[in-house]
Amino acid sequence: FSVSLAGCAQESVSPCDELIGDYATKPKNQPRIRIEKSGENFLFTHRESGAQVSEPLTPLPTAEIVEMFEGKIVPPRCILTADSMKIMKLPAGSGVNPTEDPDRKLSQYPEPTPFIMGISTGVAAVLGLYPVPHQEKLTDINEEDEDDDGYIYSK
Repeated sequence: FSVSLAGCAQESVSPCDELIGDYATKPKNQPRIRIEKSGENFLFTHRESGAQVSEPLTPLPTAEIVEMFEGKIVPPRCILTADSMKIMKLPAGSGVNPTEDPDRKLSQYPEPTPFIMGISTGVAAVLGLYPVPHQEKLTDINEEDEDDDGYIYSK
């Protein structure tokens, strides 16, 4: 019995573990992206054109995160990156989270969320990520939500 417990304890806990889960791009909608952990590695999973695609995410070194936010805010504990994308959980009231801006466009950010994804390919965009219950199948990233205001996701 104690051997199996010791086996479980082998996997190290990372500050990025708080990002694991399924996310919608609007509150209470279907999940579009999933962040998973496999061993020590993080994966970004989404559906595109009907196929589920996973790509590795790399945690940014702490020194780099501190440098990015130096003097502005308490830096996030973790930023996961892939290609030209960054996913993070910002501290509440940071002042740099567009979903918390009182003058935000409500159609784009209906509710504040600490989880955000920055994309900088084609057009730069910041998506609010809303944690939702885990579901087997993710909604296609390009599929529009019924209540979507036509937010364009460009690669």
